[in-house]
Amino acid sequence: MQPYVPQSTALPAPTAPSRPVDPSVQTLVGQLLMAQQQSSGAPGQEGQGAEGEPIRPEATRALAQVLGATSQAGAQNLLGQMTGWANDNASVQAIMQLLGGNPQMYPGAELSRQLAAGAGPYNIQAAQGSMDAGNSAQRADSGSAGAAGKPEESQALTEEALHLKRIQATQEKNRRNQRKYRERQKAKITSSENQIKELADAKEALERQNENLAQRARELEMAAQIAVQTAANAGGPEAAMAARQKEVCQALARFCSQVSGEAISEDQVKLFRFRDWSRFTQAYHEQMAQLFARGADLDIKARTELASLVGAKHEAERQAWTHYPQAIHKHYALQACALPANTTLNPPTLAGWQAILGELQLSPDQTDRLLHTRAAVMEQVQTIAAERQRIAAALQAASPSLAPDSQQLDAHVLTSAAAEGLARNMQREDNLIFGLLHTFWEVATPVQAARADQLCFPHLPDVLAMCTVLSQGQGQQPHPFAGRSETQQAVVDAASAALPMPGLEELLDAQVFKNNAHGLYYSS
Repeated sequence: MQPYVPQSTALPAPTAPSRPVDPSVQTLVGQLLMAQQQSSGAPGQEGQGAEGEPIRPEATRALAQVLGATSQAGAQNLLGQMTGWANDNASVQAIMQLLGGNPQMYPGAELSRQLAAGAGPYNIQAAQGSMDAGNSAQRADSGSAGAAGKPEESQALTEEALHLKRIQATQEKNRRNQRKYRERQKAKITSSENQIKELADAKEALERQNENLAQRARELEMAAQIAVQTAANAGGPEAAMAARQKEVCQALARFCSQVSGEAISEDQVKLFRFRDWSRFTQAYHEQMAQLFARGADLDIKARTELASLVGAKHEAERQAWTHYPQAIHKHYALQACALPANTTLNPPTLAGWQAILGELQLSPDQTDRLLHTRAAVMEQVQTIAAERQRIAAALQAASPSLAPDSQQLDAHVLTSAAAEGLARNMQREDNLIFGLLHTFWEVATPVQAARADQLCFPHLPDVLAMCTVLSQGQGQQPHPFAGRSETQQAVVDAASAALPMPGLEELLDAQVFKNNAHGLYYSS
């Protein structure tokens, strides 16, 4: 069989771009080009093919024109020009035409056989093995170190450049990842700060809402009491008394239910004795001590529980003392039972109230509200005190035991009138002092009110004494009762202990009341 010899050196036109060249064809062409370079002789001599046939000069010039200056750049250029060539015999024959027109110049029977077949796609994979073996043998026989060193050096430079490029790409990728990470962390911190601010604002809003609701509840309850009082007055003194007792029992039942955790009805409250009230009072102080034992910073649950307990206690005391001012002695008698045995019940001095104020830490706004209320109360207190002095003088002048027999009737009438005036005077003072105490409860926060009850135990907060301490700190004039002597205090305590308790007698033990009760209003 005669080998196939191409008749033309013209390159075939590339096929459609939709049919890309097979990667195996590109590999084979590169190997062919390297073999052609190794088969070339010295400058000025014609190269010899694999079978000793010289390569045509025009084919060499055509190949040089296509390849360019070096075999490596020429191979890349030729491979770039092969885009769109089909994997068939025509393409391979065109390459053979450029290399000298002799397909047998490269070793490999499979290549010659398939080229001579002249039909069908060229089996690149089958011929590539024999081509690799033949090219390796020719490179080993050539022994040209310079020709083999240049590609290795170029390949080493290329690998180093690729390595540096990969390092730069990795560094750039790391920088991008770090920027993204910092942005994510910054976004998380900003989101956390916003959430904390929103929660703090929501907490303040809830606290204000609770205060407003509590104030609204007190106003509604006061309006309901006025309505009940009006209806009771319309039904006569007995109906009014029954309505007042019902309100007091309702408030006391709520307090007992809150402290004990059990449902206490109004009927049960009416049957309570002194030991029962002492048990509830002791339970209240134990719960307060447990709440404050958790620390200065109470959580929301503890604050809610504390506010509920303090609110129930203050409402019960307000109801009882508003309708029965003498019930204040019940408070001191109950508090005294919670004290250790053989404890002397001494009211705090002004220095003691100053220390208590230091613990409460009232805000400037709270201090201003208390001092403003004190200024309004002081004028009325002085009026009440002056009226009481006149009543006391009238009582002393109209005493029946000191008058002649002819003036006994007139003296008795004058004494009765003075006693009624003194009762009204005391009622005014009771309302004034209790109103000042209620103002303190409204101004103070639930935590401050509970803390004041704990620090003042077993006494009530003497708001007038605390206002005196606050006014002295701001350079205002103290109230006129701050310097009362111990003898005057003893007289006031004895007089207070002798007052009756209409409607609440069953709540008191006479001996405890007589020995431990003290006055509410002033402390020396």
